[in-house]
Amino acid sequence: MVRSLLKSINKFNEDFELYVKETGDSTLPTIDCTIIGFDPANKYSFLQRQHRVTVIDCDGNLYNFRDDDETSIMEVKEAIKYDRRRLAKAWRIWKSDNPDKELERYA
Repeated sequence: MVRSLLKSINKFNEDFELYVKETGDSTLPTIDCTIIGFDPANKYSFLQRQHRVTVIDCDGNLYNFRDDDETSIMEVKEAIKYDRRRLAKAWRIWKSDNPDKELERYA
């Protein structure tokens, strides 16, 4: 399960790097709340040592768990899923003829 998690992280990082390279922007929109705006973001980072995994998500949240801890692995996968939605929204805003209107639309 950890292998697929790390694969998902690497894929997100590739997509995020492409977005930053194309747009020159390393922020992602805030979604699923009433606040409209953007937050600074970074690539995910991870460190795997013996039976422990440490992950830092694009917002700087730290996840430290054993490689057999399915609950924590699912939590990180949910974070990646959420950040993928933010990245998709960022692309839609950047490509939109009316970015403000797109930003106000529900994710």
